[in-house]
Amino acid sequence: MLKLPKFSFAFSIVLICSLPFVPLGSAEDVNKVDVNLFYQNHAKIAGDTPAEPSQNKFREEVLTPNIERSVAIPVYDESGNLVNEFQLNKNVDVETKASVLETGKLVNVLVAVDEEYRSAHSDWQTRVSGIVESADDAFNQEFSIDLNITAYRYWFSDGNSATALLSNLAGDATDTYDLVIGFTGESDFNGADGGFLGGIAYQYDSNPFYAGYSVVSDQSLSGTAHAVQHEVSHNYGLGHDTTGTTPVCIMNYGTMYSTTVWHSTHHDQLGTHKLWYGTTVS
Repeated sequence: MLKLPKFSFAFSIVLICSLPFVPLGSAEDVNKVDVNLFYQNHAKIAGDTPAEPSQNKFREEVLTPNIERSVAIPVYDESGNLVNEFQLNKNVDVETKASVLETGKLVNVLVAVDEEYRSAHSDWQTRVSGIVESADDAFNQEFSIDLNITAYRYWFSDGNSATALLSNLAGDATDTYDLVIGFTGESDFNGADGGFLGGIAYQYDSNPFYAGYSVVSDQSLSGTAHAVQHEVSHNYGLGHDTTGTTPVCIMNYGTMYSTTVWHSTHHDQLGTHKLWYGTTVS
């Protein structure tokens, strides 16, 4: 049995078994009590990320992210049946791209998209690819972290709040992806105060032995990309800044929709935690 260190401010999180993910490899046979104990001792819900200003949601945008790898992304339905394949083509040469680090991390991402989001966007595969790859640009430039979409999955989302949807996405946490990012079109993706949210995530105090989980709502293209960068940063253990005009940081509610940078303390923290997920590549 894995011995888990104590967590100083544990939250009791009930995980609902709902979404059976298609694994990249064989999952370990871990007692479900240990899985739940891990979440109780190591993860907290990172708080409610406000949505971007509502007038921005419907603006016309074209994202132009750097795409480091060409990959055929399988699309699975809720039961794990292969229903389609989406081709993503690289537009930068990763071998010659300048980096601040000599080695990086290839982080395999499962993108789960619920029925409301798919219904709202007939081009959801293209849309979500551009969003994740845009969020990936800052991670790649600063830390050589490449968020690599490995599979898409239909998600039958269930819950009447953002917290419930996050728990619903995580299920029993037995998948073997590095990160699982949920995209929801649910109209009741609300926080404790009843306000509509931009995203929510689990924040860990140490490397989780299953994936990092987050959910983002349906906003503008660039707004959702900022939300993905913010929530994935929580998965790497980063907390919030005090809301205001400073510091300028993706973890500050006051600046997150207008910047893609991390301030120096968060930058250093993420540089240390970059080893949590993925496979090392040179």
